[in-house]
Amino acid sequence: MKCFIFLFIICCAFTSNGQTSGTSYISSIESKANTIANLQNSIAQLETSLKRWRLERLAQDDLLQKKLAEKLNEIENSRVWINRLKSAQSGWKEYNPGSCGAGGPPPICPVNHWHKVSVSDAMREYNELKNKELEKIHDAIDQAKKNYDEKIDKAERDVPKLYDEIDKLKAEIVQMSKDYKEVVVKSAGNVQTIYLAELMRIVAEKHFIEDRLNIITAKIADLNIEETKALNESAEKVRRQNEEEKQKISSQIEGNKLKLQQLLQRQLSKLDPLKLEDGNLKQQLFNINKQLQDVSKLTADQVKTLEAERTTLEGRIAQIQKSIESYENDYTTSKEQINNENRALEDKKWNLTVNLAKRQQETSELLKKAFTLRRKILEDAKIARQTNLQSTGELLLSKKAAARKKFMEYATDADNERVRLVRACQKAGCGCYGIDTHGTIVGNWNKAEGCVAEMEAAHFTTDPIYGCVEETAVYRQSYSSLINGLSDADIQALQKQSGKIRYDLILKKISN
Repeated sequence: MKCFIFLFIICCAFTSNGQTSGTSYISSIESKANTIANLQNSIAQLETSLKRWRLERLAQDDLLQKKLAEKLNEIENSRVWINRLKSAQSGWKEYNPGSCGAGGPPPICPVNHWHKVSVSDAMREYNELKNKELEKIHDAIDQAKKNYDEKIDKAERDVPKLYDEIDKLKAEIVQMSKDYKEVVVKSAGNVQTIYLAELMRIVAEKHFIEDRLNIITAKIADLNIEETKALNESAEKVRRQNEEEKQKISSQIEGNKLKLQQLLQRQLSKLDPLKLEDGNLKQQLFNINKQLQDVSKLTADQVKTLEAERTTLEGRIAQIQKSIESYENDYTTSKEQINNENRALEDKKWNLTVNLAKRQQETSELLKKAFTLRRKILEDAKIARQTNLQSTGELLLSKKAAARKKFMEYATDADNERVRLVRACQKAGCGCYGIDTHGTIVGNWNKAEGCVAEMEAAHFTTDPIYGCVEETAVYRQSYSSLINGLSDADIQALQKQSGKIRYDLILKKISN
C-alpha cells in the first residue's frame, strides 16, 4: 500500500513525458506571443486601411462636391430651371411638382401640367423643389462622409486599444514567466521532497532494523523469565475469570427474575381495566336482554334502539375478550422464554464450577505453545532482519540511482521548456524570467541528494547536519513514526540492549 501511494504521488507530481508542471504556463506564453504577433499584424492592416480610407474619403468628397456644383449650375443656367423660376414668378404651379420636363406652362409645356396660383405659393413650391434636389446631394455627401468617418474613427480608436492589449499581454507574459519558474521550482521541490522522503524512509528503516535486532536479542533473553511468570499467573487469572463469569451469570438470573415480576405487573395493568370494562359491559348487556324479554311494554323505536345497543355491546365485549386472550398468550410466551433462559444460565454456571481445573490446564498448554512459537518467531525474525539489513542497504543504492535518473528526466523537460520560453519571449518582444529554471532545480537536487549519505551515517545524531535541515526533518519524521510504533516491551528491550546513553539519544531525537 505504501508503494502504491508513493507511485500515485509521483504520477501526480510528474506530468506526461516531455512536460513539467509548468507546461501550461509555457503554452499560455506561446499563445500570448502568437496573439501579440496577430495583434501587430492587425495594427499594420488597420494603419494601411486608414491611409486608404482617408484618400478614398477625400476623393469621394471631391466627387460629390463636384456633383453639387454641377447641380447648382444646372439650377442657375439650364432652360428647364430658368423656365420653372419664371413660371413661379408669374404665379404658375405644377399639379405634381417636378413632373414637367419643360419647366413652364403652355405654350412651353403642351400638356396641362400647370395651374394658376398666387406668386408666393408658386415661389414656395419652386424653392422646395430646388432645395429637395440639393438636399439629395447634401445627404449623399453626409452619408459618404459618415461611412468613412465611422470606419476611420473606429480604426483610430482600435489601434491604441490594440497597442494597450499588446502591452497588457507582454506584462502578462513577464508575470507568467515568473510564475512558471516559481511553479516548476516548487513542483520540482515537491518531487524532490517525495523522492528524498522515500530515500530517507529507507535510511530510517535501515536504522530501525538495527534497533529491531537489538530488541530481538533482549527479548530472547527475557522470554524464559516471562514464560515462567505467565504460567504462574495464568491459573489465578483463569480462576478469577471463572468467578467473574459465574457472578455475571448470577446477575443475569436475578435480572430475569426481576423481568418476570415486571412482566406480571405489566400484564395485570393491562388486564385489570379490560376485565373491569368487560364486567360493566356484560351487566349492561344483561339489563338490555332483560328489557327485551317483554317487548309488549316497549314501543317499536325502543325495541330498535335496545337491539342496536345490544349489538354494539356484544361487539365491544368480543373485542375485549380477544384482547385479554392476546395479552395472556403474550404473557405466557414471554414468561416461558425467560424461564428457559434462566435454566440455561444455571447449567452454564454449573459447568463453570466443575470445569475450572480443566480450563486452567488448557490455558497453561496454550501459553506454553505460545511461548514456544514466540521464541521461534524471534529467532526467525533475527535471521530475517539480518538479511533485511543487507538488502535495505542495496535497495537504498538502487533507489538513489533511480530517483536521480527520474528527476533528471524532469529537469531535461524543464530545459526543453526553457528553449520554448526564450523563443516565445523573443517573439513577443519582452524580457522574461525562468530562463535559469533548469539550473536552479538541478542545483537544489544535487544539494539535497548529498544529504542522504550523511544521514545514513548519522543514526544517533541529535543536531541537524549542516545544509541538510529539511532532509534531517524528513528523516526524523520517518524514523519517529517507526520508533513511536514500538510497544512498551520493545522500548524496554531497546533500552536494555542499547544502553541508557544510546537509548536517551534515540528518545531525544524522536521528541525534537
